[in-house]
Amino acid sequence: MLYTSVLLQMHSKLEAVGRVPGSGAQARAWRRSYLLGYATAVIARVRAREKAAVDESKAGDADRGTSTDLVLADRSLAVRRNLVREYPHTRRVQVTYTGGGYAQGRAAGQGADIGGTAVGRRAAGAIR
Repeated sequence: MLYTSVLLQMHSKLEAVGRVPGSGAQARAWRRSYLLGYATAVIARVRAREKAAVDESKAGDADRGTSTDLVLADRSLAVRRNLVREYPHTRRVQVTYTGGGYAQGRAAGQGADIGGTAVGRRAAGAIR
């Protein structure tokens, strides 16, 4: 759910930029840079929230003498196998980025709504 929300927000912000600098390959590079900057900012914020939640949980565990550590299986090998099975003929391509798009995307990503508890925030109504 978070992924879909952030994806929609990211593309909405990119659309709001309007005409991007350059044309053709330059404009595509600027857009890729923007998206990379946005994603980088959101990932950093989500990781910070995760770390804070883990730290808070561990602090509570120490008080009770219990543990709520979450064990996650590394699925990277299974993902790689499925990728090769589904797409046996892939190739690497050279992708270019530009600095201006990255900075603007990162700034926009800092304002992305990634959930949480905002003061005075009202829950969205049901879709009718």
